[in-house]
Amino acid sequence: MRFGVSPLGTKHDFAKLNEDLLADKADYVFSTTIDTTLAIHTSKKAVKLQDRGRYQVNLARENVPVYKKADTDTKSEVFGTTPPGMTSIATDCRVTGLEDYGQYWQVHHMEKDLSLWGYINDDV
Repeated sequence: MRFGVSPLGTKHDFAKLNEDLLADKADYVFSTTIDTTLAIHTSKKAVKLQDRGRYQVNLARENVPVYKKADTDTKSEVFGTTPPGMTSIATDCRVTGLEDYGQYWQVHHMEKDLSLWGYINDDV
């Protein structure tokens, strides 16, 4: 392969460089590009993100297990445990368990060296 030459071929289609053909399409391409760009920015502006960490659940003890699924059964693996000294953790919602029908809090916690995301049982 020569330096500066793409391994993919490049097609130079001279018929598409016809000035009459380009003049007819230029207005359409320009206005469509502007409309598409404005539509993308408008839709991004319309999306509102949730304010995470606004709600807290108090923990009754230390080292509370955080499960990957809303279930304390052996099928749900423990993602991690809350660190010693943690008295509350951020939550977004409470859900019914998958198998045991108990209540679980969906929780999340981010620190420099610790990241927890999952479910804790309501009895903690």
